[in-house]
Amino acid sequence: MIGGFTVFIVEYIDNTVKDPEILKLKTGLPVYTSIPLIENNRNGFFSKIFKKNSLSSELKIIEPDLSSAEFEAFRKLSINLEFAHPDKKYKVIYVTSPSPEEGKTFVALNLGFVYASKGNKVIVIDSDFRKKKGHITDIFEIKKEAGLFDILTGEEKIENAITDVSHHNDKLDIKIDVIPVGKIPANPLIFLESEKMKKLIKDLKEEYDYVIIDGTPVLLFADSAYIANYADGVILTIRYGKTNFKEVEEARDILLSSKSDIIGVVINAVPKKRGSHYYYYYYKYYSKYYGKE
Repeated sequence: MIGGFTVFIVEYIDNTVKDPEILKLKTGLPVYTSIPLIENNRNGFFSKIFKKNSLSSELKIIEPDLSSAEFEAFRKLSINLEFAHPDKKYKVIYVTSPSPEEGKTFVALNLGFVYASKGNKVIVIDSDFRKKKGHITDIFEIKKEAGLFDILTGEEKIENAITDVSHHNDKLDIKIDVIPVGKIPANPLIFLESEKMKKLIKDLKEEYDYVIIDGTPVLLFADSAYIANYADGVILTIRYGKTNFKEVEEARDILLSSKSDIIGVVINAVPKKRGSHYYYYYYKYYSKYYGKE
């Protein structure tokens, strides 16, 4: 009885997001997908890139396997985004989170690769210049000095700052480009919030099918709301069992106050264990379906 009461008290005072239905009711935001926690080091598209990275389990590029729960979660996200609005196509997508370490970079990269796997022309922009480790420029070990800020300061042309991180083998031919951070000026916020940034996004939108921007956490940095407003829509990434409802509500309010279009929420790192929301859906549908002879 004491043990049961303790568990009840812990669950009662736990204000972190775990159930998508409760999240919808409390915030009014649609949940577009739940991404399962990647607990192992299975080889993926770019597993070799992550061998030296201590955050490899977080920043993995998932495998294009239809029976994979991870791939299906991102495929579901890409499909939901296509039909999110009857009169609007979300070509420029800003991926952010309320706070750090919730998986926005992981979501931005994998969404880009899933779009590219369908034959779309995709570019991912690294705008998180404050992140010391685990940002896109670091993940792909991009040595090119030119990047986002070099374009915005007028020191480089767009084409000179783009790095090709495409993947080609016998089964896959995935074309994807990345714009790294580049040399950071003394006053970076002035450039991120400028008309030059707005024009850059507009130019890339005309050339690419999808422009994915890896942003900064909304609750920490004001520039997140500015750039989000330049995009067609925003994906808010939250982490299962870490992000609390108040953080989601505050991030929502900040984005809405900047007149950004919040497309929906992605719940990241959902454990595949009994009692979790993802466990129920994964084992009810995927395991039964792919377990058939």
